[in-house]
Amino acid sequence: MHVLGHACACITPPLLQLNPSALLPLRSSARLLPRGTSARELSLLRKSSACVALRKRASNELRVLVMATSSNNGGIAEPTLSSNTTSTSTSTSPSGVPPSPATPAILIFTVPACRYCRQAKALLASNGLPYTECSVALDNPAPPPAAAAAAAAAAAGDDAAPLASSSSPASPSAVISAAAARAALAEASGMRTVPVIYVGGRLVGGFDDLEQLVTSKKLQELLASPADPLPPALIPLLSLKPAADSSADSPGDAATARGAGGREGGLAVWPGLSRELVELFERMAAGEGEGGVRREEVKDGLLTTHRNVVSGAAIVAWLKANMPTGEEEGEGTVPAAAAAPAAASSLEAAAVRVAERLAEADLVHHITYSQPFTNKPDVFFRLLPDELPESTALNARPIFLRPARPASVVASGLRAATVGIYDEALSLDGGGVSYKRLASSAAFKEYVRAAAELQKVDVLALPLPHRKAFWINIYNSLVLHATLALGPPSSPLDRKRFFSHSSYLIAGHSFSLDDIEHGILRGNRATIGLPFFPGKRPFGGSDLRRFYSLPPADPRIHFALNCGARSCPPIRLFSGDAIESELDTAAGAFLEGDVRVVEDGGKSGGKEKVGGGGGGGEVVLQVTKLLDWYGVDFGAKEEEQVRWILPYLKAQVRAQVEGALAAGKAVRLQFRPYDWTSNSL
Repeated sequence: MHVLGHACACITPPLLQLNPSALLPLRSSARLLPRGTSARELSLLRKSSACVALRKRASNELRVLVMATSSNNGGIAEPTLSSNTTSTSTSTSPSGVPPSPATPAILIFTVPACRYCRQAKALLASNGLPYTECSVALDNPAPPPAAAAAAAAAAAGDDAAPLASSSSPASPSAVISAAAARAALAEASGMRTVPVIYVGGRLVGGFDDLEQLVTSKKLQELLASPADPLPPALIPLLSLKPAADSSADSPGDAATARGAGGREGGLAVWPGLSRELVELFERMAAGEGEGGVRREEVKDGLLTTHRNVVSGAAIVAWLKANMPTGEEEGEGTVPAAAAAPAAASSLEAAAVRVAERLAEADLVHHITYSQPFTNKPDVFFRLLPDELPESTALNARPIFLRPARPASVVASGLRAATVGIYDEALSLDGGGVSYKRLASSAAFKEYVRAAAELQKVDVLALPLPHRKAFWINIYNSLVLHATLALGPPSSPLDRKRFFSHSSYLIAGHSFSLDDIEHGILRGNRATIGLPFFPGKRPFGGSDLRRFYSLPPADPRIHFALNCGARSCPPIRLFSGDAIESELDTAAGAFLEGDVRVVEDGGKSGGKEKVGGGGGGGEVVLQVTKLLDWYGVDFGAKEEEQVRWILPYLKAQVRAQVEGALAAGKAVRLQFRPYDWTSNSL
C-alpha cells in the first residue's frame, strides 16, 4: 500500500481560507485537493501566483491533469464520461462549467477469466446489487480529450500530457492502453491485484473484503451514506468497458470471430480472388451449405486409387445451390435474373465461371494436374485443403486460406475469443470446466474458427513479453480443446500421450502441449519422464522450432499453466502488457493458499503448525508437487527453492520460515500428492 500524499501549503489565507480537515486524501496519488471548492475559487487559485500544482506521473502512458484550465473562460473544465452501466450527458452551467461525473454506487475494476472478479460479480448479482464494471485488460477508446483533461486532477507541468495520445478534437485512434489503465489503478488504489472495488467512491478492496461487507450487512450502510468523489486518476477509467464488450471494439477481433483473416470490401484475400469468393470456397471445402460436396474414391487403372476427389459436375451443382444472388454480378454472386427458374442455363454458366476462377487460383486441381476445369460427372478434381498433408493438430482443419494478419491482431482476436469460452464454461473459482456446456457452445465454435488462423501467424513478430503471454494462453486453451476432442487422460501413460500428442499448428509448425511448456516456456528443458521413459528436450539442434524457445526458464509459469487436473492452478488469461505483474499475482495467489507449515513432517496427519519457529531442529513446509517435478527451475538446492517461494507466502508462514532460517534451522519441503482427477464439472 502506498502512503497518502502531502497537502499543498502555499495557498494564502486572504484568498481562500482552508480547513485542513476539509482536504480530500487521494490514496497513493501524492495529491490533495480542497473539498467543496467551487469552480470560481479554483479559477482564482489558478491565477494566484501563490498556488503551486502538485504533479506525479501515474505511468509513461497515463498522465492526468489535477488543475486543467479552459482557454476561453478561465474556468475548470470537467468531464462527462460513461461506463458500461451508467451514462451521464454533458450539460453546461451558466458559468460554462460542466458537472462532475456521478460517482458509481458500486464500481468494480476487473480482468477477463479472473475467478475473484467472477465471484465478486456473482455475489453482487445474487444480492440484487447493480454495479459498474470497468475492465483494465484490453485497450479501450479514450474519452474526448477535453473531457479527459478536465476530469483528471494530476499536476500540470512541462512533462504533463493528457490521457490519450491525441490532441484536441476527438481522435478516432486515441485509446487508453491496458498497461496505462492498470498503472493508474495501482497508483490510485495501492492494490496490485483485481478485482478492485469502490463503494460510494471509497475503496473497499478485493473480493474477500466485499464478501465480509455483505456478510456483516455493512455494505448497505456504505451505500446509504453520502458518496465521496473518486480519486481523479480513476475518472478517465470510467470509460473502460467490460472485456466482453471490448472484444468487439477492435476491427481485427471482429474479423477473427467470424473466421475472417483478410480485408473488407471485396479486396483480395487470396491472390486474384475477392473475399466473397474465398468465403464461398471455404464453405464448400468445409462441407457446409445445401447439398454438401461429397468426396469420392476413384480407381485409375489397377494400382492407383484417388481419394477425397470431387467431380466437376458436383462442384458446379453445389455452387448453383449456394451462390448468393445479387442485383449485379460479381465474383461468387449470381445475378438476380439468372436465379429465376427460366434462367437455369445462365445460373449454370455463372457457376461454371466461378469454378473456373477457383481452378485458376489453384484452389481446385485436377487429380493428375492434366486438365482445366470442366463440368463433367466423370472428370475429378481435388480441393486444396484435401491436397495438403494430413495433420493431427486440433486446429489444422479447416485450412486457413487467407493471408496472415499481424501477430498482435491475431493474438488480440484469439484472446477475445478465449474470454468467450472461459465465461461460458469456467467455474467461478477458475478450477473447474463444464466440458459438456463447452461442446455445444457457440463461443467455442467461434474460438475454433479463430484458432485456425494460428496456422499462419508470425509469433516471432510479437515482443518478448507478448510472446510469453501468447504461449501461456495457447497452452491453457489447447488443454480445454484437447480434453473436449480426445477426452481426459486416465492413466500415467495416457497423460504422457495426451501432453505429447495434443497439438496446434502454429506458424507452419506443430506444437504439442509438451513442446509449449518445456520447449518454449521452460527454455527447452527436458520433459518429466516416467520409469523406463526418461524425459528429453523437445527441440533438437536442427529443429526450427527451437527459435521459439524463451530461455531462461521462468518458474512462475508453473502457476499459470492449467493441465486439466484438480491440483492445477486455476485458469487465467494473461496479457503481454502486464505479464510480469500477472505472473507474480498468479504465483502469489497459488502459493499463499497452498503452502503451510506442518508438525512432525506431516507424519501425524499433516496438522498445520501456527506460530513459533517450527520447534526442534527443522521446519517442514508442505508444498505442491510442482516444486518437486520442476525443482531445477526454482533452484539447484532445496534452500534455494525455499528462498524462491518465500516472498509469495502468507505473512505468518513467511515469518516462521524467515525466523527458522535466521536461527540456522533447516527448512525442508514436503510434497503434497497431486490430484490428477479431471477438472470437469
